[in-house]
Amino acid sequence: MEYNKIEKTYNSFKREEFADYFSLIGSEKEKGYYEGNGWKVHVGDEEKLQFRTFDLPSVKLTIIVREDIRDQFMRDLMISFLKGGG
Repeated sequence: MEYNKIEKTYNSFKREEFADYFSLIGSEKEKGYYEGNGWKVHVGDEEKLQFRTFDLPSVKLTIIVREDIRDQFMRDLMISFLKGGG
């Protein structure tokens, strides 16, 4: 089975939000590394992104996911981390 590597950076979410999410759908193998059926994720350190007069948290995810579950995995991740504003 083929695996894909995807790197995504999320702004305005804290690192612990990703840790909580991936702990729910998988398990933490070592600090910052999560694994589930057909996927592995490294949750990077939280950095600060300066946006005009305020800072936003920024977290980089490195995702290795089996090709046959990639689309659904990424869709679930996207839905879990949608934010509305206005």
